[in-house]
Amino acid sequence: MRKHAYLFTVHGNLQVLKVMIALIDDLRNDIFILIDKKSTKDFKEAVEKLKCQYSRIVIVPSIKIYWAGVSLIYAQLLLLQAALKKSRDYEYLHYINGADLPLKNQQKIHEFFHKNFGKQFVEYNPNLYEFAKYKVYYYHFFVDNRFFRKNKIVKIWNHGCARIQKSLHLKRREDKIYAGSALYSITSDCASYLLKNAKRILQEYRFTLAADEVWIQTELMKSPYKKQIYRFEESCYGNVRYILWDRKRKNHNSPYTFTNKDFYELKQIAETTELCFARKFEEQEDMEIVYKIEKMIQESDGYGENK
Repeated sequence: MRKHAYLFTVHGNLQVLKVMIALIDDLRNDIFILIDKKSTKDFKEAVEKLKCQYSRIVIVPSIKIYWAGVSLIYAQLLLLQAALKKSRDYEYLHYINGADLPLKNQQKIHEFFHKNFGKQFVEYNPNLYEFAKYKVYYYHFFVDNRFFRKNKIVKIWNHGCARIQKSLHLKRREDKIYAGSALYSITSDCASYLLKNAKRILQEYRFTLAADEVWIQTELMKSPYKKQIYRFEESCYGNVRYILWDRKRKNHNSPYTFTNKDFYELKQIAETTELCFARKFEEQEDMEIVYKIEKMIQESDGYGENK
């Protein structure tokens, strides 16, 4: 049986996560969840109690995950490691966030990835290149801690230090880098390649800013998997995830949050494109859209064929 592994980092949004887990509950899937150690006790306990009828759920030991820090990359490597420890024969490993949902049922998703087996689904956005250089070419010493995201003083220190380095042309690396979505779907052999280089990767991306949107693209573009990357420069299609960054939103550091008014747009995307997942959905923003997506998938042809 061709199997997939779904890899989650989570810290909240429990109701959306429950719907996501229900929609990927399938004999062909294993689910690996790493809970941010900073999450509330109630949230952690609720996630640890999640059950599936068909899929196996593995809770990966928690670490503290800090927004924009190297801990985001470390968490992904821990998830990849946990998955390959269970099996080295996954057809695909999907890195997913707790604010994501599938747009298609598992039968269609498995058919799509099997048809394109050997491709690596990683998005590259050339418009992010200049900012990406700032993120990783200079040291950001004040990022990987609980103060950076909300403390303006810490942010000023960090960016001030980075700008001094830039003005003095003190670059920490010279290689070309690539940036895009932090979410991806890769083959087991590609995941093994990344894990073999895990120590170097963590060292090179330590003291960077939001390098979770840089590392996977950059690592694969200088690897033997470069020629396997799928539709690399096409927004959304590279990683087959419908994510909107250019639509008006409250938080400019986050993608657009879908609400009930977006249902028919998402339905059309699901029916007319090969995109398999969408992000993002927030339980505090609108759960109605989440339940509509759930119903849409449950009523689609092929749903439940491998339950």
